[in-house]
Order: sequence, then structure tokens, then C-alpha cells
Amino acid sequence: MLMGVQPAAFHVQIRAVENLLHTGVMVHPAVMVSFSTHHEIEELRNRLGMIDVNFKDVEIEELVMYDDVKKRLKQVGIFHGAACTPDRIPPEQVCLVTVRHGHLCCSGGHGVSPLPGF
Repeated sequence: MLMGVQPAAFHVQIRAVENLLHTGVMVHPAVMVSFSTHHEIEELRNRLGMIDVNFKDVEIEELVMYDDVKKRLKQVGIFHGAACTPDRIPPEQVCLVTVRHGHLCCSGGHGVSPLPGF
């Protein structure tokens, strides 16, 4: 409940990915693994893979432990697994936003891709 959302509502995000894909919107799911077990991540990969085989290659993100993040997690009593400090963010998790051929693009761990809606 890091964001104040009930865990049972997670299926809404999965349905959103399905709906975006089925309406032709380019979508690439990402998951923050810092609060999940390896088993939960694999279950999510399989669930996303049932929507589209390419979604099994879900983008993995880790918690970045900025001072305010540490404070908030401590206040609500949430503990994390994988995390990194702001000065040690893995390069594959960094997205550089640029303009190419009139479109905003994100380049990072998954190459360069247009940002939808821009």
C-alpha cells in the first residue's frame, strides 16, 4: 500500500495494459521489484505474457532511496528488498527524453522508443 491503493485493485492496472494494447496504443509494462518476491515477479511476467508474449520481458525498476522516500517508507512501516541510492541508479533504468522527428522519445535500457501521446 505504498501509494495508498488496495492490493486487490492491482487487476485494474493489468486490464489497463490489455485495453491499451487492444486499442493500438504502444505500451511497455514496467514493474518496481523492490517490494516483490522473485515468485511474484515471475507470476506477473507470466500473466503479462498471456496478454502479449513480448510483455514477459517486463521492464524491471528498483526503488531509488532518496531521503524523502526513506522517510516515507519508515513512517508507514514498509520494508523493501532491492533498492539503489540516487548516485548508483543502474544505467538501464535511466531514461533520457529527447525529440526525434517531431516526437518525444525515451532512450534507456530498452533502446529508443516514442512516448505515446506526444
